[in-house]
Amino acid sequence: MSSSDKLPQKSRPKSRNLASSAILIVLAASSGFLFANNYPSRAVPHVPETLETTTQPLDNSMRTTSEAETSRLDKAMQPYVVKARAGLPGIRKRFNAGMKDEVLMLTVRVYDPNGKYEQVFATVKKWDEKEITGTIASDVMGIKSHKMGDEITFPEKDILDWTIEKSDGTEEGNVVGNFLNTFK
Repeated sequence: MSSSDKLPQKSRPKSRNLASSAILIVLAASSGFLFANNYPSRAVPHVPETLETTTQPLDNSMRTTSEAETSRLDKAMQPYVVKARAGLPGIRKRFNAGMKDEVLMLTVRVYDPNGKYEQVFATVKKWDEKEITGTIASDVMGIKSHKMGDEITFPEKDILDWTIEKSDGTEEGNVVGNFLNTFK
């Protein structure tokens, strides 16, 4: 746990709370290079039925140096992505009903013109039938065409994971992020 995670909730800047522990993944599709930096978004090998934790996990950094390693990581993530996506209808309904004192973050990939991507958190602003609009809430380290604070729009099919940060500092979801913390 970082020193900022030990601060009382109101001492931490709300917009940076999850972003400071989110997972960020950059992939240069042509080289198979993958890099992840300490940011939340992934899951535990055994996911508790409630999917709720009492502290925000810090996700581990990871780097792959080949397309084979990148493919292995994507394949390993798939069951957790499927599990996270299974919860989306309920999460969408909760968000559209109003999430008092909670922040919904969705994990998606942003791409540059060359096909290189980075996995980021987007704080959801609007979620309708066709698309989601949010603001990038992660430091974007490898994609120059995007930065923290940029507004992005994407379809529901692009969501890899979801995390709800509650006002008491607990977190719900983060299925894929918790898994990536254990991936070797």
